[in-house]
Amino acid sequence: AKDWQDLAEEFGAPLEELVKKADFEQYLALINKFQHRVITAAANSELSIVADRIYGKMLIVQRRTILLPGRLQEGIKEHRDVLNAIMSGNEEKAEELKRKNIRSAFNFMLKYKKWVL
Repeated sequence: AKDWQDLAEEFGAPLEELVKKADFEQYLALINKFQHRVITAAANSELSIVADRIYGKMLIVQRRTILLPGRLQEGIKEHRDVLNAIMSGNEEKAEELKRKNIRSAFNFMLKYKKWVL
């Protein structure tokens, strides 16, 4: 859990401040820092290769989805839940919650596809 404490702190008041200031660049930088940390912790070279290949496309989707009504707040909650599961050592729960996060983002894209695709 201590290996993730810095992110847990950043996902608290600092994240709230980024949202309040509508600093989307720094918000996405923090989300991507978290994603990179998860990939590094997985110690899976294939996952790293795949993630590097799709990073640009993921960033485009992230930039579009955080502007959708309610998505930013939902995404914050989902990422905090994943981080909490990781810190508690519950890998299966973390995976389940990350899958839920991805489905949620996908559903937001579907709902607003006319405006973002």
